[in-house]
Order: sequence, then C-alpha cells, then structure tokens
Amino acid sequence: LWLHGLAGCGKSVLSTTVLDHLANQNDDLILSFFFDFNDVAKQTLEGMLRSLAFQLYRRGVDSANHLDALFQAHRNGSDQPTTKVLWSVVFKMLVAQRKVSIVLDALDESKTRDAVLGWIKDMVSRPELVHVQLLLTGRPESEFLRDIPPLIGKQNSLALDKQAINSDIRSWVIAQLSQRRDFTEKPLSPNLLEEIRKKVGDGADGMFRWAFCQLDSLARCRHEAAMEEALESLPLDLNETYERIFESIPSELKTDAIRLLQFLVHSKRPLTLAEVKEVIATQIEDESRGFDIKRRLFCETDILAYCPSLVTVIYNNDKELHLAHFSVEEYLLRHDQFQITTASISITRTCLTYLTDINGSEREITRYFPMARYAAEHWTYHATLTLAYEEITQRIVSFLETEETFQRWARLHQADRSWDDSPGAARGSRLYYACFNGLGVPARDLI
Repeated sequence: LWLHGLAGCGKSVLSTTVLDHLANQNDDLILSFFFDFNDVAKQTLEGMLRSLAFQLYRRGVDSANHLDALFQAHRNGSDQPTTKVLWSVVFKMLVAQRKVSIVLDALDESKTRDAVLGWIKDMVSRPELVHVQLLLTGRPESEFLRDIPPLIGKQNSLALDKQAINSDIRSWVIAQLSQRRDFTEKPLSPNLLEEIRKKVGDGADGMFRWAFCQLDSLARCRHEAAMEEALESLPLDLNETYERIFESIPSELKTDAIRLLQFLVHSKRPLTLAEVKEVIATQIEDESRGFDIKRRLFCETDILAYCPSLVTVIYNNDKELHLAHFSVEEYLLRHDQFQITTASISITRTCLTYLTDINGSEREITRYFPMARYAAEHWTYHATLTLAYEEITQRIVSFLETEETFQRWARLHQADRSWDDSPGAARGSRLYYACFNGLGVPARDLI
C-alpha cells in the first residue's frame, strides 16, 4: 500500500499511528524505517537495509545466523558489505519469518530514490516474500507516481483524503486552543477564539504544517490586536509562511540564526543542543572573530528563539536540534546563503575558529568543549568545498602550520583512524593529513 499526500499533511504522524495499531493487533513481526532529511544515515537504501537487518537480528536465532555469517565474512566488521550483499542477507532473514509488516515513511526524503524504487520492485516480485506486507508513505513525486502504481496496482496507491485531513486539522486546532498554555493563559475573547478556529482550522487546505506554524505565530502575539492583525493577513502557503518567519527574526539574532541554519541544512549528522550553543558562542567575522565562553546561552531552549517554527528539539540519547520539517530545508535551499559552498565557508570558519580558541588537555577539551569532536571530524569535508577561496586556504594553512592547533586537531580526530576516539599525537606530517583529507590547495602551499 502506498499512501501519498502533499508536504505537511501529516503522513509521518499517520505512519506512527499505523505502527501503534499493528503493534496492538498481533504478534507478527513489524519493521519500520523513517527516511529523514535531518540525518545522512537515514537517507539511503543502504541505511534502510542496515536498520531492517538490525531489527530482524533482534527477532531470533534464524535471522541472527545470517547476519553473524555476514559479519564474519567481512573480517568481523573491518570491511563493509555492499548494498547488494546487505539486501541479499535481509532477503534471507525475511524469508525465515512467518509474517512481516514493513512501514517505510517519507520516501521523498531519500537521497537514493531510484535505488529504493528498485528495491521495492524486487521485493514485490519475489514469490518467497508473499508473506511480507509493505506500507509506503511519501509525497507524490513524479518518479513515485510513475513507478509505484504499476508495481503494486493503482487500487493500492491512495491519495490521502484532503477533507478527512481538514477535519483532523480543525479538531487539532480546537484542542490546541483549549490546552496550550500560550492560549489558555491569555484572556482571549470567544469571538477571537472562533476567528482562529475558522481561519486556521478551515484555511489549512490539508496542511497540518501550515496550521502548526500559524498557531505558533499567533501564540507569540503579545496582545489581542496583534492576533487580529495576524489573522487578517495569514500567508497563503508554506513558502510564504517561512518567508515571514525568516524575515521576523530579530536583527540582533539574524547573523547567528543564518549560520545555525547553514549548519542544520548541511551537517553530516544532527547537532546536539550543547554543540549548537558552541556555534552561537563562536564569532567568525574578522572584527569579532573568536570563541567566547561568555556568549554561551544560559538556557538551551533559548536556541528556539533564533529560528522560531523553523527548528525543533528532538529528544534522542542527546537533545538534538533539527530542522522542523523537510519543507523548511527546501525553502532555505532556494536562497543563495544556504547553498552548499556558501554554507561550507561559514561552517569551515566556525570549526577552525573554535578549534583554535579552545584549550586544555584532551580530557578537559572533550569534557568542557562539547563541539570539539564535531569540529575536528567535519571541518575538512566542508573545507574541500571552499578551496577556490584564497582566504579559506590561508586559514587552513595557518591552522595546520601552527603546532598547537595541528596537534589539538590530531588528538581529537585522525581520518585514517576514524574508529579511534582518542588517536593520540599526529602520526603523519601536516602534508600527509592535508592530502588524506582532500585539501589539495593547502597541501600545495605546505610544500
């Protein structure tokens, strides 16, 4: 079954509801994978297969044997299997099960759509997997509309009912107005509450995300007149909504907010709140460049004030800051300052400045400077995208030529020993590490 709908219509919430329903129905095996634009590891077919293999491994001995054999065949994890080999093992593990339901959410957030579609085609064509049920969700992108219905049948490719979604949105808006403290603690007149119900609840046009942003904006209004004014000029769609949110960021926060969003759009992994505080505490403009511990936010949640409605806190093992929705990333990428090269210049400057200004022993640095490992691991990736800029090259060469910063970086991360959290002093020369990390222009200047 493929359920599709436009951006922000609640597909991921529906997937979660389906998973909860399946879990309460029977003891059949339920597997799930949510493609996630915020996390590189959750954007590919390989990432999906690794997740499914891990979930199957926990199921029982029959499945575990296949994965154990794969592990041993690849020198106990020293080598990595190809995607084709991973799929072969997952196939064997699925065959060993009695009945399986697999929920794959947000296909449109995958960076390897063709590969995922190829996997789906292979899945549904194998008679040995007739006991495996697939539920797919995503936006109706052209390749999905072209390829999925012929694979599973048009009757199994369903657009989400906009009228039903609008009914759910109205119910949600009513619940928010009666439960959210931002509204219940304000003396709002019955007429104003009814106006909010009508204009937000009835005006969402099937987009939960739009309704969420409008309520967020209304909740920040400081008096009734401001609410009435906002209701008279609600944005037409998500793009206009994000444009207004972005333009309303206070001028004193704007520079840091842009840099923070550049990190979130292009980071190789999600940032923790502790790391985000360090980004804000690091200034990269020439006149004020440096990491200043006094610029650390008193309260982690104050981070949300920099980009209201554009970011959200996710509570995993660490509290992480994510872009609030895939449509936020799409909006930002339409602007030059969030293109990969411009953002990478900003990220490289931030990481090098931070690594230059922190100090202490390796233990003290990892304890008191939470962005140290992130900066050490990831600055070179972004630097390779900025080598056409002489100023960045000069900063890199200066960073590498300075013994203190070079050794500090080496003790935090060495790319040729990426598995080692404490690699010790540099084993190679500055030129070696520049070449190993793809820094060709700085390497030339080091010779």
